[in-house]
Amino acid sequence: MMGLETRVFTAADAGAVLKLTREQSYPEFRWYRLTKQDFAVDYLAWQVERFLGEEACFGRVVVKEGEIVGFVGAARSPWESEHFGLPMATIAHIFARGEGNERAAIAAALLASLEGDARDRGFRHLRGMSDIEDTALLLALQERKFLLVDTLVTYISDNQRPPAAPPPVDPSFTFETYRKEDFGRIDPGEISHIAKFMREAYRIDRFHADPRLPREKCHEVYVEWFRNVFNGNWADGVHLLRKEGRVVGFLGFQYFAEIEARYGSKIIGRGLSAVLPEGRGGYSALTHATVNLCPYGSRHAEFDSQIQNFPVINVWVRNGLSFARGRYTLHRWLDR
Repeated sequence: MMGLETRVFTAADAGAVLKLTREQSYPEFRWYRLTKQDFAVDYLAWQVERFLGEEACFGRVVVKEGEIVGFVGAARSPWESEHFGLPMATIAHIFARGEGNERAAIAAALLASLEGDARDRGFRHLRGMSDIEDTALLLALQERKFLLVDTLVTYISDNQRPPAAPPPVDPSFTFETYRKEDFGRIDPGEISHIAKFMREAYRIDRFHADPRLPREKCHEVYVEWFRNVFNGNWADGVHLLRKEGRVVGFLGFQYFAEIEARYGSKIIGRGLSAVLPEGRGGYSALTHATVNLCPYGSRHAEFDSQIQNFPVINVWVRNGLSFARGRYTLHRWLDR
């Protein structure tokens, strides 16, 4: 598209970028408007303002007729870079004004210039994301040779609108619920077999779908995540599931403290879970525990999984959860 100028983002552009942020149609938490909790755009703007103040972020803007009409910002991905031994970065935000082909052209110009910056900074791998409704951004990412590697769907509970006929909880299961400050009471010997199961069974994710990432490192992703749940680096709460006294599953979750502090909305989510084969039916019990027994008194619980994880999605549906959003994840190797 003619008339587009791309240049490096500077602190002087922050006001224009925040204005763009508030025009976005696909903020992550827009589903909550259905429950009369309309904080999505304001929270996105707050996240972007905080991101722009980080020293490690880098970005580009697109200018048309003297006005900023697009922004893209990225930063190093610390965990992925250390785990895979590769300099990897994530596109945290990308905004483009306009509709259809105009938005796609602006987004493509942003991505092309950002790729050059990322290469100059020594990055070899770049992750991009797109809301499933944002077809213009998805088109721009694919035109820049980003490979679609994952589609994550999110379902949300509302304890003020419980299901008419919730599934019964199998009485053979028992629960233990721990807040973060109590994780030290969990015996590592009672949960170590879960890590082994996850290493061998968890193979459907964006890392395994990227053919160039080392397989053994991919197999260890969920094991590392599992460790970070129980060492307190990632989760704020954990449910342990037992059958005949043996731990057969768990679900770890985060508490969205920032959102409650700013808007009064009580939400938990971003969970990681696993249930052993001998704990069949246990995931439904863990879902029930998360929705009904959260130690933080939440109104909503968010559950994420890959779109092809039909057994888990069926459990959510039976427990009365609502589809809230979907997000594509795409990878770009910068040596091609």
